[in-house]
Amino acid sequence: MRIIIRIIIIFLLSLNFIIFCDEKVIHKILYKNTLLSFDQNVLLTIFLNQSTVSDVFVFFNDKEVVYINKNFNNMNNDPFFLPSFSFNVNNVQNENNLKLFVKNSDGNLMMYKDKIYFSKGLIVEDNDIELQINKFFFIKAGPLINNIIYSAEIENNTILTILEELSFDDNIFYKIKSINNGSTRIIIYKRENIPADKNKTIIPIKIINVKIR
Repeated sequence: MRIIIRIIIIFLLSLNFIIFCDEKVIHKILYKNTLLSFDQNVLLTIFLNQSTVSDVFVFFNDKEVVYINKNFNNMNNDPFFLPSFSFNVNNVQNENNLKLFVKNSDGNLMMYKDKIYFSKGLIVEDNDIELQINKFFFIKAGPLINNIIYSAEIENNTILTILEELSFDDNIFYKIKSINNGSTRIIIYKRENIPADKNKTIIPIKIINVKIR
């Protein structure tokens, strides 16, 4: 049955035909829209308003998404439960087409279309930078090596905040956001993943002076 529905959906897409489109089917779409690279994997999580969802078909830039993590059953009888599903995409563009076909338990099929936007964050390579508030940027800590651990410190975390550590292209990066005016430093440390020597001083490998205006 699922194969038959997929064939029908692909045929209708080729005709640019909409079965039934209702924006109310979607409650919220969550994803990180500022990326280090358009080649990195991005997780999209979508919450639905429909309480009786039995299946979903996803097309991203007109290509079907095969691996979808589905959470349609309210196992704990949560009164605030919303069916949801998530999936990964990569090789994204600045503007992307998202099409969803949501099948209810009564057999009705609804379609939802949207645009998903991404942008590239600044990769900081200088030791002194000046940025505005509410900007995302990335700092490369160093290459991904076995038994090597990196850490980042912001001297004044009322000016900057570290959002995540991520690996890409065999390197470790930190994603950072500017949140207030002022000046501070970002300090990157590196150490071996062995029992720490209490008398050993960890020396920073990179210090970046940041001014937010």
